[in-house]
Amino acid sequence: MKITIIGAGAIGGLAGAYMSRAGHDVLLVDRWASMWPRSMTRGCSSTACAAR
Repeated sequence: MKITIIGAGAIGGLAGAYMSRAGHDVLLVDRWASMWPRSMTRGCSSTACAAR
């Protein structure tokens, strides 16, 4: 199942992590790029496009 979560903060990120571990294809969308460096060091991968 493909799932999109709008808001990749604490709750959205946690929900996305659990769904990803369960085998779902998860897309996290957030307007703040500052969360990505911390997430990337904790096992997440990304293909990102930033628009200003």
